[in-house]
This record gives sequence, structure tokens and C-alpha cells, in this order.
Amino acid sequence: MPFHPATLSFLLSKGKYYACVTIPKDLQAQFGKTQIKRSTGTADRKEAQRRLHSLEQEIYRLFNPIKDEVEFFAAALQATWDEDFVTDEELNDPQKLRQALAHLLKVAQTESKRPRLPWDQEDGEAGWLKDFATDTAVPALTKMHNDTFANGDPDALTFADLRASYFEGPLSIAASTVTSSKLATKEFSDFIGPKIAKDIRTPDIVQYCRFLHSKGIANSTIKGRVAKASAVFTSAKALGLVGDNPCLGIKLTDFGVAPENYAPLSGEEITALFALEMPPQERLVFQLLMTSGCRLDEVATLIWSDITVETDIQLLDLSRRPKLRKNKGSARKIPIHPKVTLPPRGEPDAPLFNYRRLKSGKSQNASTTLMSYIRQVTNDRLKVVHSLRGSFKDSMRDLGVAEDLQDFLTGHSLGDLPRKYGRGPAMSVRYEAICKLPVPW
Repeated sequence: MPFHPATLSFLLSKGKYYACVTIPKDLQAQFGKTQIKRSTGTADRKEAQRRLHSLEQEIYRLFNPIKDEVEFFAAALQATWDEDFVTDEELNDPQKLRQALAHLLKVAQTESKRPRLPWDQEDGEAGWLKDFATDTAVPALTKMHNDTFANGDPDALTFADLRASYFEGPLSIAASTVTSSKLATKEFSDFIGPKIAKDIRTPDIVQYCRFLHSKGIANSTIKGRVAKASAVFTSAKALGLVGDNPCLGIKLTDFGVAPENYAPLSGEEITALFALEMPPQERLVFQLLMTSGCRLDEVATLIWSDITVETDIQLLDLSRRPKLRKNKGSARKIPIHPKVTLPPRGEPDAPLFNYRRLKSGKSQNASTTLMSYIRQVTNDRLKVVHSLRGSFKDSMRDLGVAEDLQDFLTGHSLGDLPRKYGRGPAMSVRYEAICKLPVPW
């Protein structure tokens, strides 16, 4: 049948030219749209015009009788999502096809689980896609995805196979945790060995926990590693590769070494610390930690707009930093000790310190840098950078500062966010308590 010629359209939101082809009327119901677009990948009209023909032919191929079901599902979803889910290269490469299928299936599952909205008419685009994903794409893609594993035998899958599929597809975990997730799940894979994934049961997970316990690993670490293995099983279950997740329902508090509290630095150790030669940046961080009771990330990631003034008191405003908010009490304002001198003020969004930042908002290398100085004054493994927070708490107690004010300054009670009854101690009261702290510089 004759097809409509492709035309160029510049999308301001994308900043590129797109090749656009109107779908033949008798195929529009199949695709759920009247037009298909493909990015030319350029904002140069001459270059876009040069690429138009090949993109036109690529779109035309979608209108021909579809021999490969995968291509059909991909084309149908692409028509609405405007994303390249499966390429010709992936269709011809078994390993890449498995990855593409995992991605495509997750997209279909997401759409199938979306609640039907009031404007989703039965014959409308959104309603059509939900029905298509639920009734057709998910069941068929699940079978295809399973068949690409272990030479077509989904019953032969091991945890190593599930793990490979999990990390091949689009991940829902933070980028900063990918490496630790790979290491933890590799450890579990080595522990469980070639056992068929469907045969892994809760007692197997308990044995893994006992193995970690025997190595003297902390309870919190064991919980984290089981959670990472659990994420793989959850993903595999969503793809229909396993039944129940064997990691669920285990009493993990029975395993692991009880956590040891960090010990505060002594007065002699703090004096020795500030007697060391160190760059101005690290010295300022130590000064703020010692005199504010802040956590390291609260200080190491400060930007200049976090330094404010109220009633002539210079303070750290931590009330607008949701990424670093460990609890409600973290959103607080802490006066800066008068013996702490800040460098010349920078732009509002400029950082005070040059430590690298993770996407989570936390600092990446501050702890390692500062620990090199801590270890010059003590080898006690329970004395770390976080120990300065304990030293602050001890000093506040020794100076007779009320316990509720101590908790407010360290973020262990309600902070400065609006709440029903008040906003915490007056700034002058906070400042008076901070000023009482003796400093060794």
C-alpha cells in the first residue's frame, strides 16, 4: 500500500528535528496513534533533511506485515512512548535481546498497572495502551523473555541468571548503590551456587545469614545484603521467572554482631587534632563539627545560601535540605560559634567545600580525607569523624546545657519546620549554649 511521505518537524522541547509519518488509517487502531515520529538527532535542518529518507524507510518497515512479535510490541509501545525499545541490532543478538525484552516488559508492566484515569476512553490512546499492555504485551513478552534464558528453559535458571538479567535491565536503585549491589549479589550467587532459582527457599536465605554471622558481620550489613538479594528476586518475580521471594519474612535481628557505638574524642585528642598541619578547608570542617553537633554530610555539603543571619546571629540553616534530612529534627538552624571564621562569601549556590557529591546529595570523599587526620591522633577504631558529634554532646552535658536543647542542636528532637506547637528554642538561647563551648584554636 502507498504510505504517506515523511515530513520534518522541529520540536522545541527536544531541540531537534523529527521525521514524522502519518500512519495509514487501517493501521491506526493497531498502533493507537495517527502519527509516528523518529528523532533525526540534530538541530541542523540540512543534516536532518539528509537523514530523513533512512528514517522514513525505518518507519515504513513498521507498517509492513510484522513477522517478529517482539518488533510488533516494541513498535506499538514506541508509537506512544517515543523511545527506542528494541533495535535491529538487539533483535539479532540473543544477549542484547534479553536485555531489551526485560526493558520492554517492565514498561508494559508499568503501563498495565497504571490506574485507569477519567480521561482514558476505551478507544482513546491512553486507554488503548493500558488494555494492550495488560491483555497482550505482558503475557506474550513474559513468555518471550523467559524463553531467552538458559537455552529456552526457564526452569533451569540459577540466581546468577536472575542477577545478570537484573543488572542488564533499567535499574530502580540509586546510581550510588549499583556497585555495592553488584558485590553483595555476587557474594550471594557464589554462596548459593548452581541451585535452580525456583528451588531457593527461605531456609537457604537463613543459611546465608548464618554464614555472614559467622564472619562477624554487623546486623545492619546483613540486612543490607539480604535486601539487595531480595531486590533481584522481586524483579524476577515481576517477570514471572520465580514464585515467592524467599528473602521475605525472615527475622534478621537474630543475625549479625550488635553495633558498637562510636566513642567521643577526648579533650587531649581534640587539642592534638587542631595542632596538626592541615589545609584551611579541613580545619574549618573540624571546627564546625566540633561546635555545632552536625553530621559530617550536613557540613561537608554546605552551600552559601545555607549560611544565614537572624537577629544578628550567623547560623547554619539546615531546614531547607530535604536530601540530607535524616529525620524531622534534622531540619534545624544552628548558630555558628563566634570563634569560627568563614571564608569570603561566594554565590548562593556555590559550595563551601570542594568535596565530591553523590546524586543522593551526600559527600563522597570527605570522610576519607578527614579520617587521615583522626588517625594521626588516635588508633582506636571506635573513634572516627563522627566521634566529634559525641564530643559535642559530652561538652554540652558537662556545661550544664539542658538535655532538650542538646537534642535540638544535634537533630534528635523536632526541628525548625513549621509544626503545631512552636519552632524550638529561641535563637538567642541556642547561641548562648554554643558560645559556652571552649575551643582549642
